Amino acid sequence: MANILILSIVFPPDSASTANIIKGLADEFVKAGHKIYVITTVPHNNISNRDIDSSIINKYFLNLFYKSNDNAIETFRIWLPQKSKSKYKRMFSWLLFCFLAAIIPILVVRKIDIVICCTPPHLIGISADIISRAKKIPFIYNVQEIYPDIAILSGQINNRFIIYILKKIEIYIYKRASCITVIGEVMGKRILNKGVNIEKIKIIPNFVDTEHFNSNTYPLYRYKFNLDHKFIFGYAGNFGIAQDIDAIIDLAYLLKNNQNIYFLLAGSGIYYDLICNKIKTLNLKNIILLGHQSHNNMSAFYASANILFVPLKNELAKTALPSKVLEIMACEKPVIAITDKDSDLANMIEKAKCGYVINKEDLYDIAIKCIVEKTKLEQLGKNGKEYVLNIHTKNKIGAAYLDLINKILQENNLKK
Repeated sequence: MANILILSIVFPPDSASTANIIKGLADEFVKAGHKIYVITTVPHNNISNRDIDSSIINKYFLNLFYKSNDNAIETFRIWLPQKSKSKYKRMFSWLLFCFLAAIIPILVVRKIDIVICCTPPHLIGISADIISRAKKIPFIYNVQEIYPDIAILSGQINNRFIIYILKKIEIYIYKRASCITVIGEVMGKRILNKGVNIEKIKIIPNFVDTEHFNSNTYPLYRYKFNLDHKFIFGYAGNFGIAQDIDAIIDLAYLLKNNQNIYFLLAGSGIYYDLICNKIKTLNLKNIILLGHQSHNNMSAFYASANILFVPLKNELAKTALPSKVLEIMACEKPVIAITDKDSDLANMIEKAKCGYVINKEDLYDIAIKCIVEKTKLEQLGKNGKEYVLNIHTKNKIGAAYLDLINKILQENNLKK
């Protein structure tokens, strides 16, 4: 049995997809008999009630962090300000979390055998390195999104000096990590091209909870808005820099006179208000904008649509792979990916044969094709579900991580 420490800025009840992935892995580690510690935050991501719950055991140091038990997982939650649209406030929150995440385990966790840290932020790798040095243990650097690349490409960071420093930190983390896990081959190649030893890079995809996301879910939103016999395009996720939500709104405008076609959009983000204003300005009655929806309701949301969009701007598509595509596939729904064809998102959809990979210029033609070929959509949905069940289940991905952990611990014991 190993004592495994996980560093992740999000963890349930936060609703981010990464939170549920980390929780699922932690549960698999517990099932295998390991002792799990998690350093995370007080829920701050689309959470209206910031109280954790009745599982709080202790509060420490001016209530800056809490200790709780989450189903046999010993969890330390660091206080952060509510998620902000300001990039400077978000950067401050990340720095605060990374600083405390490095200090708290050293002070309050007696024995740790290995650390797993999850991006973003990529500075969490420094936290893991500090713990690694203090405890003389290895750490795994799990790359969900490649930082600082994604921040630079999206224009969030443009100061040359800051970019230089962040890139130096990135390379330092890669060198210090015992292993770098990435969720897709294209992402792995991008990191390899930064001069990282190929033996350090391990491709382990994300999983989807097939008990929660499945094709038997009641299509709640379809009936809630009296859309029983309508063709519904869906989108759920971030309204941010990496997504081209405008392309979806423009498509809705072109189809606005067809009373049998509707768009269900759910999510939040820095561009949410701008999208709301654009919908109002264009007077689009065929769009139902829902705002953020809880993770528990997402299976019902996917079930309500005929097909769902997964937009990810071209260059950014090589730095991330949206987990929601697995959720959609598990719900037996097809996908329209508006993205670069040389990306992990495109590769997954093409391998699974579960949808279309297009440029936004082709969106209207594909949309019309989907409306006409409903039978084909059903087959694409079935293909996606079969692909997920063969590759992306929680127990299979959990087993891959457990094998990796055992291998690293054995190598570390031999070095001692």
